[in-house]
Amino acid sequence: MRYFFLSFSWFVLLPVFKAQNTYETFYSVDEARASNSNFLELNLSQQGLVKLPEGIYSLSNLKSIDLGNNPLLNVSQCLDSLKRFPYLETIKLNGLQLKYIPFELLHLTQLKYLFLERNEIETIPEGIRELDQLKGLYLSDNDIDYIQPGFMHMPNLETIDLRGNREFDEKSFLYFSSLMPGLKELKLNAEEGLNEEITSLFRIKKLTLYRLSASGGYEYLSSLIDLEELTIEQGVEVDYQSLFQALASTKLKKLTISDNSLIKLDDGIVNLISLERLELSGWNFNALPESIRSLEHLTEVKFHDTPNMNNEESLGRLNTGKILSLEMVECNRKSFPNEISSFQNLEVLNLSGNGLTGFEGFTKPGLKTLTFFDHEIPVTEINQLRERMPDCVLSYEEEDRQGPATLAVKNVLPPSAPLDMVMESYQLDAQKGKTITYNTGSQIIVPENAFLDKNGQVVKGNVTLSYREFNDPIEIAFSGIPMGYDSAGTINPFQSGGMIEIRATRNGEPLYVNPQSKITVNMVSNTSDASFNLYSMDDGEEWVYKGKDSIAALDGSLIVNKRFEYDNRNATIPMPVIPVVKSGLSLEKGDAKWKRKKGYIQIYATNYNYRLISFLASSNKDIKAFTELRELNRYDWKIDAQDLNKEKHRYDSLIQFVKGFNNRMNNWRNSANDIDTITKEYKLLAGANLIEDFWITPNNKADNFLLKFLICGDTTSFEVVPAVSSSNPKIIQRKFKTIFNKYDKALEKRRGKWAEIDLYHGDYLKQYRQDMEKYQADLIEFNRDRDGYLAGLRQEISNYEASSYNFTRSFSIDGFGYWNCDVFKRMESPKPLLAKMVGQEDEKLNIKELMVADITKNGVLRYSTPGRQLYDAKSKNAIIAFLAEGEIALLTPDAVESIPLYTHGAVAKFEVFKTDEITIGEIKKRIGMPVN
Repeated sequence: MRYFFLSFSWFVLLPVFKAQNTYETFYSVDEARASNSNFLELNLSQQGLVKLPEGIYSLSNLKSIDLGNNPLLNVSQCLDSLKRFPYLETIKLNGLQLKYIPFELLHLTQLKYLFLERNEIETIPEGIRELDQLKGLYLSDNDIDYIQPGFMHMPNLETIDLRGNREFDEKSFLYFSSLMPGLKELKLNAEEGLNEEITSLFRIKKLTLYRLSASGGYEYLSSLIDLEELTIEQGVEVDYQSLFQALASTKLKKLTISDNSLIKLDDGIVNLISLERLELSGWNFNALPESIRSLEHLTEVKFHDTPNMNNEESLGRLNTGKILSLEMVECNRKSFPNEISSFQNLEVLNLSGNGLTGFEGFTKPGLKTLTFFDHEIPVTEINQLRERMPDCVLSYEEEDRQGPATLAVKNVLPPSAPLDMVMESYQLDAQKGKTITYNTGSQIIVPENAFLDKNGQVVKGNVTLSYREFNDPIEIAFSGIPMGYDSAGTINPFQSGGMIEIRATRNGEPLYVNPQSKITVNMVSNTSDASFNLYSMDDGEEWVYKGKDSIAALDGSLIVNKRFEYDNRNATIPMPVIPVVKSGLSLEKGDAKWKRKKGYIQIYATNYNYRLISFLASSNKDIKAFTELRELNRYDWKIDAQDLNKEKHRYDSLIQFVKGFNNRMNNWRNSANDIDTITKEYKLLAGANLIEDFWITPNNKADNFLLKFLICGDTTSFEVVPAVSSSNPKIIQRKFKTIFNKYDKALEKRRGKWAEIDLYHGDYLKQYRQDMEKYQADLIEFNRDRDGYLAGLRQEISNYEASSYNFTRSFSIDGFGYWNCDVFKRMESPKPLLAKMVGQEDEKLNIKELMVADITKNGVLRYSTPGRQLYDAKSKNAIIAFLAEGEIALLTPDAVESIPLYTHGAVAKFEVFKTDEITIGEIKKRIGMPVN
């Protein structure tokens, strides 16, 4: 629905958007190669891919690629190949039935946006931290129950989407995510209410709560003081009074609510004093509270899918002097809302999706943009509106209003009744059921008591079942069934995997399907593409999505299923599980705070720890890394050197270097798997400037102390003394001795604990390294075995597809009418039909209806009058013209290919036939299609 996105912010930011995102979206490699775009976005979703298409490696400027909904895709191989694209920032792997994140993905360290939605992923491994440039991670609708804390070390990660993971452990995730300084947007489940851990997200800017319920916990949102945008998605009986009360302490600027249980918005919204934009969606929504008028900053309001909204109690209660942008999208408003005229400063108005029939003299001098896609307004009235408001930009289906050439026809009207396929009728006993075999090999399995009459009673006795199929574009074309999808003024074809019409009657009266005893259809098909969807349509209606079907070879062995899983395979060769740190153990990381003031070094209680292999047991979480400093912290220490300024400068240089590189070094260290190599890599990277330990020892030569730093195996020393308030040397010496003795005992105790910890974990670390090595080897073997298995499966499928109809697509029907297995396919190279169309003797053709039969995609484009007619130049096409005289004109694929139909000077000579001179089978032969 293109009109859904035409919001106020879109129009305001459009110039900026175009300036920053100069890359275009293409749907084939050939199309992308022919472009001159600086950067490319390649959408290869739902194209039945097994591997990356030929020629893709020439697209060196590829920035984004969508490989989603290609169930037979060799994902590991594709990801390994994508390492060749230096500018690639976005990868979409949605709907691929992935059970784990492919190892090869972790090598694409330049990625900024990763989409893994609608898969079967169960956990996110520690290795995700390798993608340290990632800004957006989208994991909605998976089976994730836990995320390893590695994501904490992704400094650039701003957005995480975890909606639809029903078993996910939000509590631990919220705790860890609070440690992510860059996190700005989070999308979470809230079906079981909110818990206290959400208070840790005090820096979050945008929050989406999926299926928020009345379970409570709203008060915790009051801690999110920086929250600017909140979305309630598919809310269920939300307590909005408590919600708005909690949000009163936030900086909320945008509120989006999608809630079919919402009837009237609560008066508490007045507490959201910073609110600038409000979006509401819900079937039962009726009214806004009168108090909403007092929101001084509210300038943008959008209603979407609110058919029961009361105009007077919603539009009439807004502050009409403040509102700049108003959207009413798909709100069942065919008549122009009169209340809109009262908005004095309105700049943007969107009334799309309402089937608007007129403007009733509307005029608004200051209006900048008026959008009304999907309307029924006459062209003359639109022109009058343009004259009344010449400075207003009108956005609507302008080409569509000039004629129905680019509109997908909804009703089923066979263009040539004599050539329409005849339905086969079968007699059966409704109480016994029957399995019927159609002449193509398809089966209709009718169970017992499968029919209901108009009163909902189970039918007994004999019934008539009528059935027919449409398996290729010629059969579809002559049926008159709509097979086009209008997108931005361009019809794109649905690619069909097979279509049927099924009816049932008794004594001439129509019957209905018994939902307790559904009929199953095993329809023959020439494709096993698992990206197809199942749709149904009754007379005069639109296609309705019905889910997925199952695919099997005609011999009955299952080849591909819409919900194909690797469960049986994994039971034999299990997928390796990445080793994790034992529960209760964590790398001790800390921070040291050093501050020099007036020549003194003030040592604060610190847990500055760069020890590389030290762990702390869960029972000792309160242990600081350097507990002996509690004794030193009782005094100020100063540098004691002959060249004091030089020594101060040397000390400051060391501390500033450590401060500046601490976070980056620490993140890098935590991303390493091989514990033994970390020290070597650190030395290589940081030289001798990384503190591992520090301590104080007496310096008898100078009658002071040495502050020593251990930095990657090297020791650096500074002469220091404690500040003692006495001038008596004996008292000073005695005080020095007391200070050091207490410190030395604490130091010895701390080092003893460190030794115990290292000893305790030494064996574990050794085993951990071995487990990681084994995991890497097992993963390589698993991927190799899986790839071989899939290769064999693809070859098996290819063998079956060598002939015409070797598959059945099985589904159960819940109603009589038309049923279709198809998938939307955008034209790869749309071209206009501009050539002059004549007969063989150059006679003019009086065309009533024109159809483009896309043989490559097994689809049909239907145009009811001349106008903006398109065809896909990349496909093999036949063009059929239905003439006013009842005749048929045909342009074969060879002729289509040889004539530049997209130029005005070209002439296309059609063969003309009377309907009693030709059959559908003969038409198929003429265009080179098999006749079954």
